[in-house]
Amino acid sequence: MKYFVKMAHADFEVDLTDLGNGHYSLKIGDRVIEADFHAVDAHGQYACLLDGRSYAASIAEQDSQTLDVTIGGESFSAHAQDERERTAGELATARPVAEVIKASMPGIVVSLTVSPGDVLQEGQAVGILEAMKMQNEVSAPHGGVVAEVMVETGQAVDSGQVLIRLESASDE
Repeated sequence: MKYFVKMAHADFEVDLTDLGNGHYSLKIGDRVIEADFHAVDAHGQYACLLDGRSYAASIAEQDSQTLDVTIGGESFSAHAQDERERTAGELATARPVAEVIKASMPGIVVSLTVSPGDVLQEGQAVGILEAMKMQNEVSAPHGGVVAEVMVETGQAVDSGQVLIRLESASDE
């Protein structure tokens, strides 16, 4: 399994092969390291054999991807993602192909400044929503092309109601 590791002063890829019984082969760049890890107790203490050298290691989990490690008298924090986690994270942060702009609160649509076919930039105002005698600007969280305006000026809307449907500008 390939892991992508981030530390304070370095980012690198590790190809990890589990050889069974606590024995692993780690490939970092062109270097291959033979490693044995055996738990000493249930508190994150391990006996490690790295390329024939013995170490005591203390490993504490900050979260599911971040470890605080002390080995050979040196302490560091390592954030690791496997290939699947990294790909899922990239997909989750990728700009959506289509999205909607919703009312953030119940109110009345005072004005709309866009119509189907308009190309919007991220943060561009699309209209005004009045709630409790206050006028609030509604803007596009991402750029895109207005595919459909779902409301009209003067219409009452609920919180979370779709006002405008966008498509990615690349879908033109």
